[in-house]
Amino acid sequence: MPDTPQSDSACAVPGTDLVRQSAILERITAALWIYDIDHCRVIWANEAGLAVWAAESLEELRARDLGRGMASAVARRLRQYREDFCRKDARFCDLWTLYPGGRPTPLTLHLSGYRLADGRMAMLCEAQENDARTPDMRRSTDVLLHTKLMISIVDAQTDDVLYLNPAARTAFGQKADCFRERFARSGDYAQLLKNAKETGDGNGIARIHTEQGLRWHEVTVNTCLDPVTGRPALVVSETDVSDLREAEERARRAAYVDALTGLPNRLALTAIMSRMIAHAEKRGSEFGVIFIDIDQFKTVNDLLGHTSGDRLLCEIADRLRAIARRGDSIIRLGGDEFLFLAPRRSGTAQTMPVLANEILSLLSITVPFGERAMTLTPSIGVALYPEHARSEPALMQYADLAMSEAKASGRNALRLFTPSMHLAFEARETMLADLRVSMEENHFEVYYQPRVSTADLSIVGAEALLRWKHPRRGMVSPATFIPICEESGLIRGLGLFVLSSALRELNRWHKAGHRIAVSVNVSQRQLADPDFAALVEDVLAESESPGHFLELELTETMILEETAAIQANMTRIRRTGVRLSLDDFGTGYSNLARLRQVEIDCLKIDRSLIKTLPENAAVTSMIVAMARLMNVKVVAEGVETPEQVAWVRDAHCQEMQGFYFARPMPAAEFAALLSQERTRTKSNSAA
Repeated sequence: MPDTPQSDSACAVPGTDLVRQSAILERITAALWIYDIDHCRVIWANEAGLAVWAAESLEELRARDLGRGMASAVARRLRQYREDFCRKDARFCDLWTLYPGGRPTPLTLHLSGYRLADGRMAMLCEAQENDARTPDMRRSTDVLLHTKLMISIVDAQTDDVLYLNPAARTAFGQKADCFRERFARSGDYAQLLKNAKETGDGNGIARIHTEQGLRWHEVTVNTCLDPVTGRPALVVSETDVSDLREAEERARRAAYVDALTGLPNRLALTAIMSRMIAHAEKRGSEFGVIFIDIDQFKTVNDLLGHTSGDRLLCEIADRLRAIARRGDSIIRLGGDEFLFLAPRRSGTAQTMPVLANEILSLLSITVPFGERAMTLTPSIGVALYPEHARSEPALMQYADLAMSEAKASGRNALRLFTPSMHLAFEARETMLADLRVSMEENHFEVYYQPRVSTADLSIVGAEALLRWKHPRRGMVSPATFIPICEESGLIRGLGLFVLSSALRELNRWHKAGHRIAVSVNVSQRQLADPDFAALVEDVLAESESPGHFLELELTETMILEETAAIQANMTRIRRTGVRLSLDDFGTGYSNLARLRQVEIDCLKIDRSLIKTLPENAAVTSMIVAMARLMNVKVVAEGVETPEQVAWVRDAHCQEMQGFYFARPMPAAEFAALLSQERTRTKSNSAA
């Protein structure tokens, strides 16, 4: 076998000892060749080797670049061979499939290291044809070579690693000799082996030492016998799931963080609160739970859009961060609700109410709106650990109750929890449960209070008023149960009940010849319902009542709400001929321009103004004059004395309503009252 010329720099040359032995090597019938692992070329082959490679000459074979198109798994395995040749003069007998000219040639290769003249390690290959291997055998051999699944065979008694496929060899490198040493936690290793011994297989996810550092592997262990020695062994397969675990961890962390503000979210609350409680118990210290709700935040979203609302929420979060100290926690519970958890400031006299008042001022934010501006304010409730409660649910409930109390007091307020709030809450929940039962069992009734003309004191209309006859408590004041119905949403069902009942009675009155109108109170929840106008149309059609005999009483707050749903409902309702009136006028902060925009038909002067006549006669007279300029009818509510009747008539109000004329009464009594009035009118006419 001729040697390679020394002047050829592409590949190093075989040693001179091999040249001397070339005659002997040529006589060997087994195919032999030397493969330069670094340059991916065969640098020498005997005649049988040339035949295996389907090469016409050694020069032609040496010119082939075998690295072109080589699979990464093959290149990786060849580098592993070289490392083992250098490190421990290893020898291998492996099954390979070569592809000379694209033709698959299955071979059994005996591989050993061969030191080239320049000192680099090459590979001496001795081939035996292995046509006896079935296609499945050939493919399974290639799978072991190319797969990223790390496969090992381990001696079950000594824990020595007996075999590594290329993927496992790449992963573990010099850490490959002892199976136990792969595991970062010995408990994971012990559990896997315990399961394997008990059931024949074990599976788990563990932190594993690799050439890349600590990685998460899903490890499966199956018991078997070593096919070489017959000793008990383990087949270990491992998949790197680090990317999946890291993605899961990122998702887990994200699940506990509010995406908009970057604050911890409601899911994080329990862990944060538990840490604060444990810390406070250990040190005997205190902390406050400050529950923050932004008043009328929905108006910002409705008027300016959700993008502006989101920016405002981020600003609120930033303002709270700015005053937070070490040990404080800020949580966005959702929507416009935040929680500020603060240990008592050590070394200061500052109490939780003082801090809460600071937050109250801090979160008063002016938001430009066209040529106007609106100021958002918070309602804040405070509960204290351990004074008020020692558990997370109770602290949260009490802070929430205090916040609700602050909101009910008129908003932009702070309330510290008191036990009476919890008692009131329990009473409210009891009443709410009773309300639901009463709705099912028809304990509600509609009463009617007459509205009379100031001109001749005749009945010209009636206000429909809901009454609740509790089976145990008797008649319950509307002032007690209506707010609960509003908060709970029950007002929708009860409001429909009142509207339907009133229009049915109206139809009966008209058929009896009493051409009067009926007015029905509408809650903000009802008017904000996108389907409310359609509901009114349906009830009018069902009762066969003309729209202009129905008047819906709204509050000042409702007409100032410029939400799309409320505007659309009012516009559509007016098209049916239904009139709109403004109830309890004089107690709120109505915008006169807005009053003209919504085309109110009637102003009902609040009973508090009528009650204090004549002291506030100037204010009341101004309201009547304003209504006259707007061509709006005026109804005086709460008229109870002859003096009040006289003043209202002199002020040129069109209608009156109050106990002076009649208290609210059931429908049958009101129908009787109408009949009596007709009889009296006929008698007067006859006289």
